[in-house]
Amino acid sequence: MHKSINSINKIIKETASLSVLIVMCYINYASAIFAHDPVMAKEGSTYYVFYTGGLINKVTSTNMSSWTWNSSSTLSSASWWTDSVPAYKGNDLWAPDISYRSGKWWMYYSVSSFGSNISAIGLATSTTLSNAAWTDKGCVIRSKSSNNYNCIDPSTFRDTTSKLWLVFGSFWNGIHIVELDTSTGKPASSYTLTQLAYHSTVVEGASLMKWKSYYYLFVSWDKCCNGVSSTYKIAYGRATNISGPYYNKAGNKMTSGYGELLDTGDASRIGPGGESIYIENDTAVYLVNHYYATGTGTATLQIRRIYFGDGWVSFTRTTPVNKQLEKNPVTKIANKTKIFYGSKTEVDKLSKSASSNKSYKIFSISGKNVTDKFINYQQNSEHVPEGIYIKVQ
Repeated sequence: MHKSINSINKIIKETASLSVLIVMCYINYASAIFAHDPVMAKEGSTYYVFYTGGLINKVTSTNMSSWTWNSSSTLSSASWWTDSVPAYKGNDLWAPDISYRSGKWWMYYSVSSFGSNISAIGLATSTTLSNAAWTDKGCVIRSKSSNNYNCIDPSTFRDTTSKLWLVFGSFWNGIHIVELDTSTGKPASSYTLTQLAYHSTVVEGASLMKWKSYYYLFVSWDKCCNGVSSTYKIAYGRATNISGPYYNKAGNKMTSGYGELLDTGDASRIGPGGESIYIENDTAVYLVNHYYATGTGTATLQIRRIYFGDGWVSFTRTTPVNKQLEKNPVTKIANKTKIFYGSKTEVDKLSKSASSNKSYKIFSISGKNVTDKFINYQQNSEHVPEGIYIKVQ
């Protein structure tokens, strides 16, 4: 899943475009900072990103944009690591997962060696992320050379029924899921593994979430850890049952090697993958992943909003037009009110040409006043509420 990679100094430009009815969002919140297989959490006003390397490295931020690297290791060495994985060198844990429940933080991580499925997933807990004191909880699940699966790349998910699940896997027979005991964070003494996804080349780095009626399984396909020669890409599928089957849009199963491609990279971003899901306030869903920077090949943190407008995942938010409002906007909201629909450019022109006695307010489709400060929404399209339009008084 990973190789150690040096720090980065390449600057990544943030771009965003705003439309009143359609908001195109492909923002990378994170300004050029190294991270591989990142996972994000928030405690108080601070965001924490943990990632592969050392005894789990981390960076912190208060705005998801400017990040500070912390030189201290997150975890301490445990003797069981080399007992379970003899080839483990003792200084390089992979692909952590972080979640909060029952009054503490639970961190899962991978102990392995490159190219082997003699691997283990470990667990540590702490009551806080700030000045954390992690307590080792030992091995969660392990794989041997005789198994057709590989116990790395853990990701936990708690269902609406309060059941706790672990998805994991890399190479071999793909991605699997197992139920965990909520009190121990480990499988029961007798457990069943269910395959969720397979791919003809490589599938790994799975993350699971639920949005409305569907479960969504995100995975990384193909080759990582080779800088600009990496062929990583992010795919996903959805299911109505947590144990699958997960399908792409064409109705093909992920267990048969299929998936819906979400991100294959571009001229400046090579091999995006190692993704995880971060949800803020139960409303905003973020995809957190790395890519390899063109020119340097350095693994770089990327954080983007994702949307589920039509039940499938997109980096574009489309706000449906309320047809009744579109036909008769004045009587829908108030008399003597002008409703203006348009792109960011058109809105900018409207603002510049406005006389001083006019005020611009943003309303939701329901007519609720959202804010008087429209300029803030122009600067950060991520915070524009769904279904907005502009009321000119």
